[in-house]
Amino acid sequence: MRKSLAATVLAISALVFGSTLPAHASQAGIEETMQARIDQTLADYPGGTQTAWNEISWDDGEIILTRAAEAPGASPRVALLAVADCPSGRFCAYSAASYGGSRITFSTCTSNHSPSALGGPVRSLANSRASGAVRAYNSSNTLLATANAGTGTNVGGTTTKLSCT
Repeated sequence: MRKSLAATVLAISALVFGSTLPAHASQAGIEETMQARIDQTLADYPGGTQTAWNEISWDDGEIILTRAAEAPGASPRVALLAVADCPSGRFCAYSAASYGGSRITFSTCTSNHSPSALGGPVRSLANSRASGAVRAYNSSNTLLATANAGTGTNVGGTTTKLSCT
């Protein structure tokens, strides 16, 4: 009976600690990877302020980049944390289709917003404004996608400029 109880305790401990410890190690790796990505983005695009563990803001919040969490060594398209909402009154560009991956948010409407801080291609757009349209263009000023007010769309091609009306 005593050996059976000890074996049961060991088995339960192995199940509990065996499944918990790697998760903690994985979470720590994700946080370290995120901070390295945030630091690199701030170095590449000066003037921003880190406002959350995965977020950078420029121009007093006019532009906000929210990075998706990724497993260490994972492809940027394999995100563990998907960003699915674009705040009301803003428009957003995402690094993954269907509003996933990292997100950059704009609150002002100009003819030349650069999505380059995403660190990769724009794969979807969301327009959470009450009116107007958001357009994605490539370097040749070819229209790639349009998102009218209250809608969004996936984007094909390499977006170099976003504009809105």
